[in-house]
Amino acid sequence: MISKIFSTIILLGAIQGFIVTGLLLFSKTNKKANRLLAFLILLITLASFNLYGNYSNWVGSNILRDIAQIFPMVIVMPLGPLIWLYVQAMLNREFEISKKQRRHFYPILIDFVPSLAVIFYFIGTATNLIVRKPGPWVNFIDTYNVYADIPRWLSVTCYVWLSAKYLSAYKNRTNGNVNGYENNFKWLLQFIKAFMVFQSVWFIYLVPYIIPRYTGFMLNTFNWYPVYVPLARCYFMISIK
Repeated sequence: MISKIFSTIILLGAIQGFIVTGLLLFSKTNKKANRLLAFLILLITLASFNLYGNYSNWVGSNILRDIAQIFPMVIVMPLGPLIWLYVQAMLNREFEISKKQRRHFYPILIDFVPSLAVIFYFIGTATNLIVRKPGPWVNFIDTYNVYADIPRWLSVTCYVWLSAKYLSAYKNRTNGNVNGYENNFKWLLQFIKAFMVFQSVWFIYLVPYIIPRYTGFMLNTFNWYPVYVPLARCYFMISIK
């Protein structure tokens, strides 16, 4: 019963996330900042939707399951840079993403390693270069996904810290006068604090999760609800604001 309630919360959050993403993408005001926020919410929404789909067994056939493995819906590494750039865009009308800043998105490759492994396996078995034994590959992907959460958590945490530091420097640079950006500045403080709280919740879950003897216990006992339910609440707040 409780799991159904949590699943429903995640689904409702995902639906709201898709709606807000569309509204932000087609917004005619503050386009740069809104698009950054749209992509941020979209990535969170896709991860939540993927989780709900797995628990609801939406991907019931082998073909659909293989497609889901090739095209990942859980893409976390860009979240931190999107948060950081969004904060800057909200306080600077002339903001542009430079070539140097685009490098911050290169670590997205971490999120695609499982998909690349699946593609490599399919090609290898189709050309008889690899023996058709999916077991070791499945074990590799499962193990990789556990430990890949470490750089994911570190990335988001570092960029949230950089965003908080940017806001502090901006306020000091303007001597407390945020030059007509009072509402934006206040909102950004709430925005960053929300992610700080979420990072703390994720960390509490992550520590036992990455310890091999407790990984199965965490998944079997709590699933991912302790992380995704607060995350759903986080973008509920973002959507309302």
